[in-house]
Order: sequence, then structure tokens, then C-alpha cells
Amino acid sequence: ITSLVTLALFLLSKYVDPSEISWLTLAQFSGIAGLFYLCWAFLLSIRHRKIENLFSGLDKVYKIHHLLGGIAYLFIINHPLFLILNRFPQNTLKLYLLPSDTPSYSFGVLAFYLLNLLLILTIFINLPYKIWKWTHEWIGLVVLLSGLHSLLIISDISRYAPLRYWMFFWILTALISYLYKRFFYYLLQKPNNYQIVDSETEKGILYLTVKPKTSSQKILFYPGQFAFLSLTPSRDEHPFTILSQKEDDVI
Repeated sequence: ITSLVTLALFLLSKYVDPSEISWLTLAQFSGIAGLFYLCWAFLLSIRHRKIENLFSGLDKVYKIHHLLGGIAYLFIINHPLFLILNRFPQNTLKLYLLPSDTPSYSFGVLAFYLLNLLLILTIFINLPYKIWKWTHEWIGLVVLLSGLHSLLIISDISRYAPLRYWMFFWILTALISYLYKRFFYYLLQKPNNYQIVDSETEKGILYLTVKPKTSSQKILFYPGQFAFLSLTPSRDEHPFTILSQKEDDVI
């Protein structure tokens, strides 16, 4: 529904005749769509119970989060490509691929390169988990730069108020989601404290047997579910699959 609303507002902002669609039209839509899906991906990352219930589980939420992140990236990389094709054969590489004296353009260029750098680090380079997670968190800056680019540049968003307010809502939602997950999640969410009663490693897989410190902190699991565990006092958490639960012990 939100995708259709975004498309409808974009078309209304241009009153597009299908016979008049140009590379510029595709460039503008790819930029808006890329930012929109990136904002959705951030909203799905906050681990809120209502969102988990809406998508029938945290595992499915993360699958959709990953899918939307990939869709957003495809739209975003096509944004400057379509702009270059729109002015081909003029030499527009410098205009669209290098920062300029105009802040609104420079924000977009910086967001584009920062996103590519972070995705290369998080996907194609085998980094230690802690560093990988740290680089992934910097994508919040991509949303901020992209949002400033889209709101400040002279475009359909700046000329058409409904589209401008719609995109501002999603940009603000993404930034609030980022700040909540990065800084406030661990303050507002009370942890369930478990203690390790046994551990073993088999074929490179770590098996932990844990039990709640108090009965009030006991969580009911089903085999196949997973939980994020961190060893105190570190906040460096990792996802662990739940294999079984026998009375208070969880493996």
C-alpha cells in the first residue's frame, strides 16, 4: 500500500503521460523509490514486537529487511545512471558523480559513495562480526544525507507538497528508527538475564546451555526460533538458534 501511495504521489507530481517518460523521469523515480525502501528497511530493524507480529516473526522481518535493502540499493545506483543517460552524450560524470559547490547535490553524491563503501565492507569483505556490525550502523548517515539531498534539491519533492510531506515522514521515521535502535533500544528494553551452565564446540559450532537467573525472566521458546545473546558486560550481541528447551534449560 505504501509503495502504491509513493508511486501515485510521484505521478501526480508530474502528471506523467506514459508516452513522455524520459530518462529524467526514471532517474527521479529511482531516487525517490530507493530512499523510500531504505527508510522501510530501517523501520523493520527496530525489533518491535508489533512489527514482529505483523510479519509473523522476527526471522521473517529480517528477511524482508534484507530484501528491501537490496531493492533500495538497486534503485539508488540507477539514480545517477539514469541522470547521466538523460544528458548523454554530454560529459555529465563530473556533475553527477563528484561533489560540487551546491550542498544539495553534494549530499546526494556523498550518500551514494558512502552506501557503496559500506555495502562493500559488509557484504564482500569477511570482517569480524563486531566491525561488520559497526560499519552497518553507519548506513544511518546515508539516510540523513539522502534525505537532505531529496528535500533540498529542486525536484518534484520540493515542488509538490503532498509528495514532500510523504517523503519527509518516511525520512523522519527512518532517522527515529536508527536513533532508537542505536542508542535507546538497550536502555528501554530490559534484558532477560540467563547464565551459562554448559558449553561445547562441535565442528566449529558453539553450543550453549543456559538457564534464567530468576523465574520471572524465563522466556518460552520453540525449537527453530532464535534469540540475540550478549555476554555481559559487552553489548556485542550474536543471534543464536534455539535447539531445545527442557524445563528451565535452553540449548
